[in-house]
Amino acid sequence: MQSRLATCALFLLVLGVVALIYWPLSKADFVWDDIICLRDPAWLRQGDAWKHYVFRDFCDWTNYFRPLAVGLFVVEVRLFDVAPGPMHLVSLALHVLNTLLVGFLVIAADAPSQIERRTLMLAAVAMTLYGLHPALVEPVAWISSQTELLLTCFILLGLLLNRVIRHHLARAVLVASCFFLGACAKESAVAFPLVLFLFDWIDPRYTLGRHTVLREILGKQLAVYAAVFVAGVAYLGLRWGALGHLVDPHIDAEALPPLLARLQEACFAYLTYWRILLWPAFDLGPMHVVNMDQFVTVDAFAIAIDALSMLVCATGIWFLRKRHPIGSIVLCVTVVLLPALHILPVAFDASLYHARYAMTAVALVCILATKMAIDSPLSLRPWRAALATVFLAWLGMAIVNIRVTLPLWADETHLWQWELRTNPKSVPAKASLLAIYMKQGNRPGAHAMLTALTPDIASCPSCLLDAAYLALAEGDLQQAGAMLDTLRNDSRLTQSPRLLHTFIEVNALLLEAQNDLPRAEEAYRDAINVDPLEPVAQMRLAILLWHEGKREEAQRTAELAVLLFPPDVRDVRRHELRQVFGGVAGDRQAPTQ
Repeated sequence: MQSRLATCALFLLVLGVVALIYWPLSKADFVWDDIICLRDPAWLRQGDAWKHYVFRDFCDWTNYFRPLAVGLFVVEVRLFDVAPGPMHLVSLALHVLNTLLVGFLVIAADAPSQIERRTLMLAAVAMTLYGLHPALVEPVAWISSQTELLLTCFILLGLLLNRVIRHHLARAVLVASCFFLGACAKESAVAFPLVLFLFDWIDPRYTLGRHTVLREILGKQLAVYAAVFVAGVAYLGLRWGALGHLVDPHIDAEALPPLLARLQEACFAYLTYWRILLWPAFDLGPMHVVNMDQFVTVDAFAIAIDALSMLVCATGIWFLRKRHPIGSIVLCVTVVLLPALHILPVAFDASLYHARYAMTAVALVCILATKMAIDSPLSLRPWRAALATVFLAWLGMAIVNIRVTLPLWADETHLWQWELRTNPKSVPAKASLLAIYMKQGNRPGAHAMLTALTPDIASCPSCLLDAAYLALAEGDLQQAGAMLDTLRNDSRLTQSPRLLHTFIEVNALLLEAQNDLPRAEEAYRDAINVDPLEPVAQMRLAILLWHEGKREEAQRTAELAVLLFPPDVRDVRRHELRQVFGGVAGDRQAPTQ
């Protein structure tokens, strides 16, 4: 009883500290993909279209299949009425839960009849190291990264249930369910079966010699492994049924870099993730664009990177053969990072790596390193003062790092200004700031970003569209037309419904400015056909219809447009429409969410 009370008190203290350090998130805003994927889409807020987007086409991504995560987004948006604060607190709650699971796994890995004080203290240390690890700021602070939090949660929960449940059938069903749910949160759960085996391999319950332990593990865990396999097949079947493919079919094999270049790229990313795990105090911005040309050539630096990567893996295998925890640490990290090493040619964005992809690896390192300390025959007493000093210094560094970084993730403008300071050549940062400044009406800032983007603007279709919109706002119809002509036959428009919709909408604005109202009306309707739930085109069509004398249709269109906007801007849009209509516009009440 005393051990349980001590465990509860200590664990609650650690969880409270983690929650307190991250509490400023309660006032954070939507940033980055949160805006276009969570705040703006009307299907998230109303109607039944979510049933389609849960399984495919979320945020216009053709290879995105994370139904559990998207389902959670739908629930949050509707429950909290598109308020970012409560959604950030859901992320924080998931992070606190994962921190708790780290502590439980440390205790379960030892599992004495009475929890020893040393185990309890080390479990609390592991929770602190995980909960306040600076590399985890991104996935905790960015709502869209709830996929990472869910993935880590189900992997840790599956490992814990595998350790504590004695009944074979119950253990098999529950562990396999965690694997299936983890995969439905993010594809990276593919690493779970190997991680599960690696944890079993060093499990002290299997006490036979190294050459017979595999037989003993299979004898006791065959039902679990079989259930996990069935769950994997079920997930693949569900993915195939939803997407029609397992891997993105649009990959251009001829455009892929040579195999040697991809190997060097993977080795570089692998060592970078180890650096993030062990020394995460810098380079934690949103983008990590690396010059990919360096991987095409072989030089002394590339050979050193490749050799060191191979050495790390070989060391892990050597220790694993001896059932030493170091082997499990190295190989668990390697396995969970494999989906992020660009071995498969799936480029989700321009970055080579992201700190958020290391989240599960951080948890496993904290658990396994603590287990190694618990199992070590060496006493920590002579080193207690030195270890406590190092731990407190690390803790202070981590807290300062988190508190400095959180405000940068809490605001869209601050986020991309931070990225631009870190990487002055970042095209995504400049493009994002261009869009932000235009939305704010900051034309000097927008022109500054356009000037900075001049060498790269042809590679940025959204930048060309923003430039055309800015030219229209300033009455330069010739410049706007030139920007649109640059994109008119661009294949990238057909690959992105969002870009195509924006192109048609800006073209409609140009036609309207040229006083070609019939063609402008037709263009607005085309934009609405591309995305019937996008409100801006609906609103502009309503205004155009009003000027054409089609008052009743304009009123109906305005009412629909207002309902499609996020709740926090509906009153502003109603006011804008009233000014145009000279009376009541868009006043129908929004349906109850």
